[in-house]
Amino acid sequence: MPRLRNRRGWILALVLLVVGVLVSLGLAPRLWSRGPVRDPQRLGWLHAAWNAFEARRYDQAQAILDRRAAVVAPTPLDWMLRARIAEAQGRPAEALDHLRRIPDSDPIAAQAWLKAGQIELARHQARAAEAAYRHALALNPDQIQAHRELAYLYILQRRKAECDVEFRALDRIKPLDEVLAFAWCQNFCRLWNSLEALPVLIRFVATDPDDRWSRLALAASYELINRLDEAESALGPLPDSDPDARALRILIAFDRGQIGVAAELARGGPAEHTQLNVCRGRLALQGPDPRQAAAFFRAALRQDPEDRDALQGLGLALRKLGDARAEQYLRLAFRQDDLKRTLQGATTTLQSDPRLFSRLGEICMLLDRREEARAWYRLAIGRDPLDTRAQQDLIRLENRSRAD
Repeated sequence: MPRLRNRRGWILALVLLVVGVLVSLGLAPRLWSRGPVRDPQRLGWLHAAWNAFEARRYDQAQAILDRRAAVVAPTPLDWMLRARIAEAQGRPAEALDHLRRIPDSDPIAAQAWLKAGQIELARHQARAAEAAYRHALALNPDQIQAHRELAYLYILQRRKAECDVEFRALDRIKPLDEVLAFAWCQNFCRLWNSLEALPVLIRFVATDPDDRWSRLALAASYELINRLDEAESALGPLPDSDPDARALRILIAFDRGQIGVAAELARGGPAEHTQLNVCRGRLALQGPDPRQAAAFFRAALRQDPEDRDALQGLGLALRKLGDARAEQYLRLAFRQDDLKRTLQGATTTLQSDPRLFSRLGEICMLLDRREEARAWYRLAIGRDPLDTRAQQDLIRLENRSRAD
């Protein structure tokens, strides 16, 4: 017993010695403040700060966070809340700085990058927004909102293929609602509202003049509404070596009736580019050799087998050649036109036509757009669970997909 008491005495003396050294070095207060991170009062401060933020008492929330930071090292949740406060108070650059403090290893990192993308988009920084959304999805590929935000951005920028990828991802994660299903098919048909997109694209380009995708979309939007001088001006900084810019310049020349200018531009650029080959095919159709036109349209379809203008152009060229295959290409172009007309008419028939969703599914099946067809059949059944025709069409679609 005397030996045990002596040992306890030595241990107590050692502890007191260590504490004395730490106090003399000024480290003890910091250790004690870091120690009780689980202290309910300090977690309560974070909870109170979030409550103040939700009540839009931003200064109060900030003050609580500052008080907490004096005794507890900030966590990713602290940085997220600080970012939300800064965003709400109109300080986007500060909000982004706070979000960058959240490491990718943290469970909320994907949400942090999503928020960063939303802030960048609000600042009209399209390239930075896209990069942030992409980073969010690299951390969490099933993050629905990031896919939606990217799809919206790609629709604005007329990036059909990239947009299609995002809708397919959304459809894989969760069955689409009718709003997303409509947007998916509108993207396929290139059914874009230029007037709605113009103000956003103008801000994108004004904020970031080197944003190539937004500049191309801005020029295309102007061209579609016949504001040709503005379309040409938007393309100004892009060289003719940019094949997409060259294709748009050819369209502008067509619109102005400057066939010679269009032909000269069409002679340049890469051999394997969808829109350039469509333009070359259009020019060749006006000449004596439809075989040359057919060759250009086939080249366009090698890059994009569903390009509507290439399908129609090839059908017309083959018809001139007396080729029986002409009708199959013209039929595919007609079906895309039929889908486009049906989507346009949906603004008035959505509530009055009980078979609208089923009809859209049928058209998509004829175009071999199976994922979109499946989405429409599901929506038809959701609207009317007794729609046996839609149920049978969905079953046939599933069987066909399994067989393939």
